[in-house]
Order: sequence, then C-alpha cells, then structure tokens
Amino acid sequence: MPRLPPPRALVGRTALVLGAGLAGLVAARRLTQRGLRVRVIEATGVVGGRVRTYRRFSGGAHGELGGELLEEGNARTLALLDEVGLSRVRVLRRRFAMWEDAGTHGQRGWARLDDFLAPMARAWRRARRSWSSPLAARLARVSVEDWLDTVEADAQTRRSCRSLSRGMMLASPRRLSLLQLVDEWTGGGGGPRATFYRIRGGNDQLPQRLAAGLAESVVLRAPVTHVERTRRGCVVSARVGRKMRTFEGDGVVVALPPRPLLRVTFSPPLPARLHRALATIGFGGVTKSVLLLERSGWRRCGPGGAWGSDARAGSFWDPGEGQAGHPPLLSV
Repeated sequence: MPRLPPPRALVGRTALVLGAGLAGLVAARRLTQRGLRVRVIEATGVVGGRVRTYRRFSGGAHGELGGELLEEGNARTLALLDEVGLSRVRVLRRRFAMWEDAGTHGQRGWARLDDFLAPMARAWRRARRSWSSPLAARLARVSVEDWLDTVEADAQTRRSCRSLSRGMMLASPRRLSLLQLVDEWTGGGGGPRATFYRIRGGNDQLPQRLAAGLAESVVLRAPVTHVERTRRGCVVSARVGRKMRTFEGDGVVVALPPRPLLRVTFSPPLPARLHRALATIGFGGVTKSVLLLERSGWRRCGPGGAWGSDARAGSFWDPGEGQAGHPPLLSV
C-alpha cells in the first residue's frame, strides 16, 4: 500500500475498496484505523475471496475449499490472527511427503532434490532472494522442465520435482518457472519441510472477523464495472441487482484478482504496461475436493500428512488434523 498522509489529514475522508478478499479487507481495516470512512464493494455474496470453508459435514467437521495452509514465514498473516483474536493450530506434523504413481511413498526424494538445487539455492540467497534481481529475471525465463533437461536430471529427481510442483504449487513443471521452485525451496513459500498451520475452527473466520470490524457493512453482490477519476476524487460504478449504483470517494484501493480486474474499465485507462501484464498472466485449472470417509487408512501409510504426487491426482492431504476428534477427511 502507498505511504499515506498524516492521520489528521485523512480524518473524514472516504476510501472505496474494491474486493472483499483478505487483501481488500486488510486494506479497509488499516484505512479505518487511520481515520477514513471506508466502503468495501464485493462482486460475490460472501467475503473472503479465495478463502472458503465448507461446514456442512456431519458431526461438525469442516474443510477448506480455498486457501488452506499458513506457513511460519507468513509473519504478517500470523500477526493479524493475534490482532483480531484468532488462534492457529499446527497441522501436517508428519510433514509433506511424496506418493509416486508407482505406489512408493516417503520423503527420500527431497534429499536428492537438495543436491540438484544446491548451487542455485546458494546463488539465490546471495541475491537476498530478491525478485527484482538480475538472477530472478534469468530464473523466471526458464521452466522447471527445461531446467531438468539441461541438468540431465535422473528419473527420481524428475518425480520429486513433479510431485513438488503439482503438490505444493499446483502447476505442471513445464508451466512453472524455475524462480518459483527455487524460492519455494529456500524458504520463500515454506517448502515441503516447513511448519504449517490452519486457523483453529476454520479459515473463513479471518475474513468474517475483519468484515465485522468495519464501521460500514460490505456491499455484496455488486460487481464493479467502471472506475473514474474526477477532480473531486473518484466514482465507482457497480451493478447491484438489475440496477447500476455509483459510489463516490476521495480514493480507491483496487484489490481484485487479475481476471475480474480486466472486466473493469478505468477512466483514465490503466497504464499500457500494467494492462498488458494483467492480460498475459497465465492460469491453470485446479479442482479441489474435500471428502468425508468412513475410515482414515492413509494415516498408517508411513511418513507424511500431505503428499505431492506425479499421479493424476497431483496432491492429497489430511484436512481433519487439528479438529476435534480428528475426523476422517481427505482433500484431493
């Protein structure tokens, strides 16, 4: 977020926040704390964006349909939980393992992958893991699959990379940049040996708690169509039901994902470079299912509470860990 003027200069001003995902709700919270009047406008009927918790299982169990795991490195999010009075529960204590299509499973493949990534990992740390460094630009232009071909990786290393790419980063090695893999492995995203948490009682409590703390209710089911900058501030047009409604403010915070953002027209237009970047971001297809089973036999299948795989499923894990009674849930 850009640096704000002194608090006294903001009191009584109005800010419009587009999107009630975590980014938009946190922005609204911070602006409210600085003395602004804030109105959040959300296209869907719920707050939380990609954080969705399913609560209709029998026995009170719940599963995360969207964003699920917090890592130790997510310092700001963990601090936010403390700020709003939510607690976390440690999960995946048996760590992230591999489950190969051939049926073997365990964690030995990570050690082999360590050897192959060690030179780049050292260089990445020397670059202070900066995504604006020349090294980051070079790594970003190479796919994981091309890198595996270049270093003539053996079959086991390829299976490990495929399991990590599909299991933790939800991407095929041929579409995933080497930059993302190296950063994940060196701690940027936690890696398979990180410490993981969920919010105790369900992740949807965080956006709900943030929304409840705002002075004005979030405007739901109001997809934004147009944002115009005027001499007095800005005007946002949104479709509410069958009618168009306008909202006026001194400024706008845009917290929309790229695809919904591309459906919004701006006056004056967005800079050409920004629009081009938004239009060329690639997205893959991911399907996530949470199943309530009669038994949890997979928990006796050696190390791991989550598994990346080179099989068609890609990854699966135990979402019941940390819940009362440890219900036999399986996410795929």
